[in-house]
Amino acid sequence: MSQEELKETNISNWKDGSFTFPFDSNYKWTVKDLGPLHIPKVGESAELDSLNIKLYRLLIEFETGQSLKRKYNKINLNDSLVTKYTFKSNYYFMAGDNVSKFK
Repeated sequence: MSQEELKETNISNWKDGSFTFPFDSNYKWTVKDLGPLHIPKVGESAELDSLNIKLYRLLIEFETGQSLKRKYNKINLNDSLVTKYTFKSNYYFMAGDNVSKFK
């Protein structure tokens, strides 16, 4: 969702009043209270589990061009079981500070 779309969205219509990444009830993050979120860097490895896969799935799929899925508490990259992933790029976190609308 773009900043303009977010600005025009009525947050009272959002489930539980929040709309943040990741979109999961295990993370109680809100627009004003996000994290902690570790941002990976090139060469860094992460042990993959059922919780952090929600944080890193999009990055891993972007880097590999493959589908990452969880099935029966196992994580597969395409058809191969993975328990750990080493990132190929540096990543950055960016956020704006215009949250006055979100009270």
